[in-house]
Amino acid sequence: MRFRDALLLFLAASSLPAVDFGTLNLADARLPLHNRFVLTAHSRYRSDHDFSRYLQSRAGAIGVTQFTSNIGLVTGYYFIDQGRPSQTGRDSWHRFFTGPLIHPIRKHNFVLESRTLYERFLSVPSGDFNRFRQRLWVDLPRTPLQPWMQVEGLVTRVPGAGGVIANRFTRRYGGGIGLQAPNSMRIRLGVEYRQNIGAPGMVNLVSIVEWRPAKLR
Repeated sequence: MRFRDALLLFLAASSLPAVDFGTLNLADARLPLHNRFVLTAHSRYRSDHDFSRYLQSRAGAIGVTQFTSNIGLVTGYYFIDQGRPSQTGRDSWHRFFTGPLIHPIRKHNFVLESRTLYERFLSVPSGDFNRFRQRLWVDLPRTPLQPWMQVEGLVTRVPGAGGVIANRFTRRYGGGIGLQAPNSMRIRLGVEYRQNIGAPGMVNLVSIVEWRPAKLR
């Protein structure tokens, strides 16, 4: 039995609604420019339609300023390309975001991270909008399989007819394992389920590649 068939049987037996299948592939280079500031060069590629179709890609930069060892501020920008054509042609837009990054627990072998973001989407063909998101991330970096998991809630303020703003709440869940690779690289593999607005949910196979040099030479 193929992996996709087994996953379909599992989901059919669960309470999840109809879903699509795709991939979520991230590559980050985290550059410590200062003892209180890290700049991340970020890229992401997504597929959908049962892994067969290009869905979206993005590239940008994320800055994290640490006020204390456990409290920081995230700021960033993404340029996003949407692969599915629309009436206005190929879709692309801009996303700016900021918010606090807090580590309620930060031990040698256990990390709990809380990230709250305000996001602004600009030049979107269907209309500019705002989104708020809250994510909890758990990481066990010193255990053999380096397991990780996350849960996230998002509130999207969607413009509607007559200028009325509608709030749409969605959730995301994910988890997997990690591997410490040579040359300051870490690889994470896992599965994520995400709700979508006005479309089937997505089950994504996740890969995350991070390069974290101890310092820049």
